[in-house]
Amino acid sequence: MIGGQRRVGATESQRPPYSAVGLLMMHFTDGNWYSGSGALVNNHQVLTCGHNLIDVRNQHQADGIRFYPGWNQGAMPVVTGPVAGQTPFINANCAFYVAQYNNRNRYVEGETEWDIGLVNLAGPVHVPFYFTMQTVNNTNLIGQDLTLVGFPGNHPGEMWVDYLPVEGIALQYNTLSHLHETFPGNSGSPMYAYDAENDILRLYAVHVEGPNALRRATLLTPAIMQKLNHAAYHGPHGIFTLHAL
Repeated sequence: MIGGQRRVGATESQRPPYSAVGLLMMHFTDGNWYSGSGALVNNHQVLTCGHNLIDVRNQHQADGIRFYPGWNQGAMPVVTGPVAGQTPFINANCAFYVAQYNNRNRYVEGETEWDIGLVNLAGPVHVPFYFTMQTVNNTNLIGQDLTLVGFPGNHPGEMWVDYLPVEGIALQYNTLSHLHETFPGNSGSPMYAYDAENDILRLYAVHVEGPNALRRATLLTPAIMQKLNHAAYHGPHGIFTLHAL
């Protein structure tokens, strides 16, 4: 059974854990703006998916990114200039995708098991909680409930949440399978569980593919975490750069 999303309340999105989730607006080298989802893993880094950063098929890539933490306005932000009353956005200094993802020799759309990305922001975002990236090296998550939060394209500018058990794990493919309700725009949405005993938001995977019957997320396996741990600041202040890990 496919789960049913619900909209996060307007004031809810300003409180944890939703305040650490944000709308990503990516300007690509084809001249277009695209939207996606991402999660703060500390005060200056956003975890998202690789295809929010690079279009493998057409070889277009992000040349500018804005992050809107806790956005939930019922409308997409106007990206051509500031608008009074908007939630402030943070520009990105640089971003990282995994080099294996951009491998058109094997797959025209890229090697989806490496569909992960990290965005470094130009300034800090201070919220009460950040997500903690949790390395997964077994299949114990199967059957456990995870929450997915993001910005589905059928509800532009709105934050929605769904909560369902994990359907499957394929460690060799860095893949988590799920049935959470998703749409274009949900790409990069965190999949997480709240650890009440330790007061931690444990982030296990990032949604990357759907709305097929069985959705797919990139699982934070040791192989994925090794790549992400190599991400560091590379670009000069004010000049966006994109790097392969």
